Amino acid sequence: LAQAMTMCIIFRFSCPPDYLPLMESEACTVLQNVHIPTNGVVLGVEPDPRNPRLIRMFIEHRNEIVDDIVICECSIDKLARTKVHQE
Repeated sequence: LAQAMTMCIIFRFSCPPDYLPLMESEACTVLQNVHIPTNGVVLGVEPDPRNPRLIRMFIEHRNEIVDDIVICECSIDKLARTKVHQE
């Protein structure tokens, strides 16, 4: 689950055209301390903040959770070995 916590899928991503060439050329040093105004819908998996034994899938838009659903319950000792596949 730790790997899934660091990865999300973004749908309908958009940002100002000035930033796209920098992203495509992987200009990390230029972009690492810059706020990039983006718009997108994010789908991710994380522990439910209301109960650490629950894992939820969430949909987020502009840093606001639009919807979420609990996908499983897991004992805390097994949580580190849990694998989640997003398709």
